[in-house]
Amino acid sequence: MTQVPGESQADLAARADRGAVVGPAFAHAGMFLFVVGLLGAAVYFEDLDVFARLFLMILAFVSVLLILAGSTTIFGHP
Repeated sequence: MTQVPGESQADLAARADRGAVVGPAFAHAGMFLFVVGLLGAAVYFEDLDVFARLFLMILAFVSVLLILAGSTTIFGHP
C-alpha cells in the first residue's frame, strides 16, 4: 500500500486494517442477503410451481456451500 504524503506509519497501518475489514464485511453481508433472498422467494411465493420453489432452495443450499468453501474467515486465506 502506498503512503500518502504527510501520513504517519500508524495511519498507514490503520488504513490497511480498515481495507482488510470493510471489504469482507460488505461481501459477507451481500452473500447473506443473497441467500436470504433466495430462501425468502422459495418460501413466500406460494403460487410458484413446486419444482421452481425446490430449485430456489437447492440454489440457496449450493450458494451456502460455495460461500463456505470460498470464505477466508473460516478456512484461512486461499
